[in-house]
This record gives sequence, structure tokens and C-alpha cells, in this order.
Amino acid sequence: MRHPTADSPWFTFDSSGETGFRVYAFSGHEEVHEPYEFVIELVHESHNIDFANVLARPACLRIADRSGGVRLVHGVVRVFEQLHTANVRTHYRATIVPRLWFLGLTRDHRIFQNLSVPRIITQILKEQNFTGDSYAFKCFFDYAPREYCVQYGETAQHFISRLCEEEGIYFYFEHHEDRHVLCFSDMQDGPRIHGESLLRFHPGAGTEADTATVHSMEPGRAIGSDAFTFREWNFEKTRLDLQVGLAETDPAKAPVPPGMTLERYRYPHLYQLQKDGKRYVGLELKRNLCLGELVRADTDASRMTPGYVFELYDHHRRDLNRRWWVVRVEHRGEQPQVLEHEAPDRGMTYAAKVQAIPNTTRFIPASRHPRNLIHGLHTAIVTGPDGEEIYPDQYGRVKVQFHWDRQGGRDENTSCWIRVAQGWAGGQFGTMAIPRIGHEVVVNFLEGDPDRPIITGRVFNSVNRHAIMT
Repeated sequence: MRHPTADSPWFTFDSSGETGFRVYAFSGHEEVHEPYEFVIELVHESHNIDFANVLARPACLRIADRSGGVRLVHGVVRVFEQLHTANVRTHYRATIVPRLWFLGLTRDHRIFQNLSVPRIITQILKEQNFTGDSYAFKCFFDYAPREYCVQYGETAQHFISRLCEEEGIYFYFEHHEDRHVLCFSDMQDGPRIHGESLLRFHPGAGTEADTATVHSMEPGRAIGSDAFTFREWNFEKTRLDLQVGLAETDPAKAPVPPGMTLERYRYPHLYQLQKDGKRYVGLELKRNLCLGELVRADTDASRMTPGYVFELYDHHRRDLNRRWWVVRVEHRGEQPQVLEHEAPDRGMTYAAKVQAIPNTTRFIPASRHPRNLIHGLHTAIVTGPDGEEIYPDQYGRVKVQFHWDRQGGRDENTSCWIRVAQGWAGGQFGTMAIPRIGHEVVVNFLEGDPDRPIITGRVFNSVNRHAIMT
């Protein structure tokens, strides 16, 4: 592909609902496991553009570089603004984001049962009309169904991000001229950046390079915790030791001050079997160490994309001449020459700031999206099959319909089995008062976790009144 010229701009913008835009300047930031955002200043010969033709419509920004490659940024316009008019041209500003961003404008209280994390995410995306070619799972590991998983007051974007973080899954985006694809993955390494992925280190001293290069490369190391221990309790297997731990003893991978162990201990967690605990503690150790070896680079290669890999060569420090997996990119570009009245010596400028890790490191997203905790008590109605008065299991547990659950059917499938507090409980003795179907009970949540309800009391209501009060 030939390089752009004064008559063929480096940056272009296409809107599905309006033509004739020219790109004056733009900035953008994108990161693995985060929705991207690009803010683009545009010029147009019309000062009366209908906002409805642009807002909430797909758009694509093209960014060329000196290697002859083109970076595509496809998204949806979430903000469109009219700025000033000068010399018969009007300036506008468009902000484009992925479709995932708009899931942050939703909020729900709902229950998912017996579904794996990928299946929960798929259900949510399908409900928001994400078609089959707009998302993809590129996962190596299998994920077991979760018996009970609650989205409590979370946005769909927050909920999806949290579930991914808990399981060690990250997401990134593929960009095409007519769409962008939300990709979920749990693997190290990744696809090569589009076009030429082998980039020369050229610090900028002396002659200017005739192709896109990396101008600076700043490696760094950081200290993090080198040991993790989790502990859990399973009331069905009370003799089972559910404490698991893992430490990184190689100081090259986890440098710590001499004689110290930087352990993090957590109770409770997500597991009920030791094999699952070992997997989760391994994920937590990898999560803590995956950004321990990080480089920061400056480049004019516009094709740097989070989740993709480039290879560096010709650096004087040999251990930097290797493949790097891009974590974060900040873009900035300007081409004032699209305005005839601008000084002709003000040419195109583009720069990107990149953060990357070795492509042999498995990236585990940071836990930035904690679950919403429930502070206080709820009440709920005991449920079961039609025609039954009581519906317990062998432990006296029952199921309920929460008042906030608008999708439940008030039947035997409305919730998980929930333990019921009794006045006396021991081996082969104690009291057992099983809540009846239709009765209202008081529900608390262990550690405030919506996934761990426990019934602690019962209350009368207008339907079920005490005999003394009738």
C-alpha cells in the first residue's frame, strides 16, 4: 500500500449515516479487558448536519502509518457535538466506543443457574442482539457450570467483567471496516498486529526512519505478593480440608526482599472442592505477577492493538528484542492540512504510547469489578412445585422467590437450595421447622454475598396471619 500524501490523508473517518467528514485530530485509549474510547475532531462543509444521522450509528476511523499499514478502529458513536465554524467549514467532535460500552448503561437483579461463565455471557449478549459475528470465545480451558450466580444491581458490563476476572478470562477487540468483534480469551500470546509486526527500534537520533518504528523502550520490574492462601467451608463435607496455597519461589519471577514472604490470605472464596481451590489460587498468583515485567514504549506504528503481539529488533539491550503482547495503547494524531487556511508547514503528526508484557506471560485481568454486597436483610416467599405444601431437601433446605427477581416463576426452580437456621441443631437431635410453600422468610447473606443466602427467620404477612391477629 502506498503512503498517504497531501491529497490522500493519513486519517479518515466513515460514518454509516453521513459522508464528507475529514479528520482534523483525534485521541484514543484502549486496554485489554476494558472498552476503548476514541475522541475525533472532524470538519465538514455543512454546518447543519442532522445529529440523528451520526449518533448511535456505526463508524470507522482509519489510521495509516509509515509502514504502509492501516489501523482500523470500528465502533459506535456515543457522543456527537457541533463545535465552531471557521472559513466555511464546521468542526464537530465524535466519540466512538464498542457496543460493550453501552451495557454499562443497564442495571439488573437476576439469577443464573447451572450455567458456565461463557454461557452466562453468551445469554446476556444475545439478549442485547449481539450477533454471532460480533463476539467470539477463544478459550483453551473448560469452565464448569455455576450452580447459582446472581447479578445484583450490577450493570451488564460490570457483571461480565467481574465473571471474567474471577475465572481468569480477558477480552479484547478485533476491528473490521464494517464491524468490531468482542473476543474472550484465557490464553497467553495472541495474534500479530496487522501489517508488518516486526518493528525496528529507532531512537530518533540522526536521520528520520522511512517506516514506522519504536522510538523508546523502557523496561521495568515491580514487586508483588509471592504467595496466596485461600480457605473455604463446605457444610456437606465438613471434614474436607479446603485450605489451598501456592507460592512462587523463583526470585527471578517474584522478587521480594530477602527473608520475606508476601502472602495474601483470603476467606471465603468461590470454590467448594479442593481441586477448584487449587485452580483459583493459581490464577490469583498469575494475576499478581503477570504485570511484573512491563515495558513502556513510544512509537509511530498506528497498528498497536491491545491483545495483539509485535516483535522488536535492533535494540541495544538484547533481551528486549523479542515478541511483546500489547496491554494498553494511547493514541494521538493530528492532520491540520485538511484545512486550506492552516499553515502549509503544519504537517501530520501521530504518536502512540504502549504498555506491553512478554508474549510468553499469561495475562490475568486485575479484579477491578467486585461483586455488589448486600448490606442488610431481605424477605422472600418460599416456593416449590404445584400441589405441594413443603419442598425441602435432605438438609431441610428450601427454595425462595426474592421480591426483586422479576424472572422467577414462583416454582421449584426459582433459587438455589437455601439452608434454614434452626433453634437447635446437633448430631441426631435438634429442632426442625421447615418453612412452608407460600410463607415469607427473612434471608441474610453470608459475607454479604448474593450467591450465599441463608434463611434466619420467618415473618407473618397479610396472607399468612397469626391466629391471634385474625
